[in-house]
Amino acid sequence: MTRFPPIVAIAVLCAAHLAAETAHSAQYVIYVKLEQQSGAGYTPTTVYTPKTLAAPKLATPEGVEFFLLVGGQKEIAGEKLQFGTMIKGSLQSTKDGKVLFKGIVEKSDISNATDESATRTSTAIHFKRTFELGKVTRFEFPDPAGGRQSLELKIVEANHLNDPNLDKRSLKFPRR
Repeated sequence: MTRFPPIVAIAVLCAAHLAAETAHSAQYVIYVKLEQQSGAGYTPTTVYTPKTLAAPKLATPEGVEFFLLVGGQKEIAGEKLQFGTMIKGSLQSTKDGKVLFKGIVEKSDISNATDESATRTSTAIHFKRTFELGKVTRFEFPDPAGGRQSLELKIVEANHLNDPNLDKRSLKFPRR
């Protein structure tokens, strides 16, 4: 019989417990579309053709925080400062078959950067919202550099993706 030190045994037990919990919780795929509606000099009456900045798919289990950064990072005085649009949150299923999304959408820019300092400006939206599975939900928010951005989210259960009766075209965002 192999004997493990107590710390290893506890780690194995915790990993097995976590795997068992994750196996029973829902798995989701989040379809994200981030668009730049307009740039500097934005006016609400001007019609702009949106530019898609990113359209990734995120897979996440229920209750686990996810993070997406569309942008980059710059090292200033040994610290990495992130800029761009950051989406962070977690999903929780509800009793009525919908999904509760608790999250943050933050748009940030870096200016006046030198080797020792930089100015980081940001606008953040903190939200708690219930989503209907498979339905597109749209947010619009101001861009600190001027203009507006929009974020479209569609959430589906991952276990439905293997259903042979699923129409894969329903997973794409509708054209405008």
